[in-house]
Amino acid sequence: MFTDPQSVTINAVAVPLPQVGQRENGATYRSADGNVDFQIDHTYGRRESHRVRLHHKKLSADLMSPSLNRPFDEAVSIVVNRPDAGFTVTETKQLVDALLAWASASSGANITKLLGGES
Repeated sequence: MFTDPQSVTINAVAVPLPQVGQRENGATYRSADGNVDFQIDHTYGRRESHRVRLHHKKLSADLMSPSLNRPFDEAVSIVVNRPDAGFTVTETKQLVDALLAWASASSGANITKLLGGES
């Protein structure tokens, strides 16, 4: 079980996320203002799926009417999908570590390229 509260840092600001919900195979954590939530979910069967999702909401200027603010939201997820046998947890962690290292290399240059539509 993850500790309560969880915390994420967005743009150098730590956001505490106390647990607000628990399910059989998951939990939800949410900031006090409700603008950031963090979900952890697992499914089991012939394949296992483990997902962590960070969701962020904010008010920002409407592109069509800049004098008006409207709500926007975005989410980022990491999903690990693995067979119920054949790979150890250590091997799967090594694969996750490799992907996260690629994503964070050169101060996140690869993620910047990804978000810019490069492939």
